[in-house]
Amino acid sequence: LDNTANGLREGARYYLLGASFWDLDWEQAVYYFTQVYGGWPSLWDGTLTAADRFRIASMRYGDVLFEREQYCDAFTQYDNAQKVGAIDEQAAANWSNAKLKCYPPTVTPTVTLEVTATTEVIPVDTAIPTETLTPTP
Repeated sequence: LDNTANGLREGARYYLLGASFWDLDWEQAVYYFTQVYGGWPSLWDGTLTAADRFRIASMRYGDVLFEREQYCDAFTQYDNAQKVGAIDEQAAANWSNAKLKCYPPTVTPTVTLEVTATTEVIPVDTAIPTETLTPTP
């Protein structure tokens, strides 16, 4: 076989391996669909493309990691899924929470100014001008 046919055969093999882990082991599904997505994202089994399977597997593996409180790893999986397409509501909520846990906002420092009263008397010129200006026609 030529290189293209051989590569496609390998892609199909990885696709089938990834599909065998579907709903059973999301980590393995992500591993295999990462391989297929990188070379043949449009490879299709009649229901989903490799890109779709990579996106969905990344979301579900992210959910598993989120439940294990591995927030930074979950955040990475959700980000990978979003690079391919939209993520579902559950993944979006977990992504947001994982982002806060993994990248907490920095505290804004507060600046306190101390104002002290002065007792110094400053003289003010009390002379009021008495000349009135009249417009010239």
